[in-house]
Amino acid sequence: MAAVLVNAGRVVPALETDRHGQLQARWWPLPAAADRPWLEAMLPADDLASQRLLADALAAAVDRCVRQRLLHGASSGSRPSQRSSSLPAAWLTALASEDCLLSSTTVPAAAPAPALTGDAQTALLQAVAAWVRQGVAASGELQLCLRCHEPPDARRRRWLVELLLRPAVDPSLLVPLRRC
Repeated sequence: MAAVLVNAGRVVPALETDRHGQLQARWWPLPAAADRPWLEAMLPADDLASQRLLADALAAAVDRCVRQRLLHGASSGSRPSQRSSSLPAAWLTALASEDCLLSSTTVPAAAPAPALTGDAQTALLQAVAAWVRQGVAASGELQLCLRCHEPPDARRRRWLVELLLRPAVDPSLLVPLRRC
């Protein structure tokens, strides 16, 4: 499944902190609603722990797959510079390297390490999270429906188009949009 997502370009770069507070560059999967049956088939049980285990395994597999492609597919000249001391540049470097930790991406040792704590870290974490949220499709809990009403009089050629909402789980329930 990870290879399918990577081949389709349904991955997004992410930034997270580990349990020690260190920043990590990761690649996250972006499965579509149509992938749900495949993912459900991979669940060993229908409980939250199994779902979390599957999500973590898929995320790790996607991260590994993207990194392998970046490491083997790009020449060393096209990779982000490892000499920059800016936090965003360190993030880009970590996304394209084997090591996901931002603190270890500043080479050589004479270069100043990027600011990994405080306002710069918080600002970058928030900016990346907001950017990722913009690219994620809506969950599809509601569907927009159109109902066309034929004109009651044959001389009148205007059709009435009514906008309706319905829950994805119960398509029989239609609510006029003007009531929402």
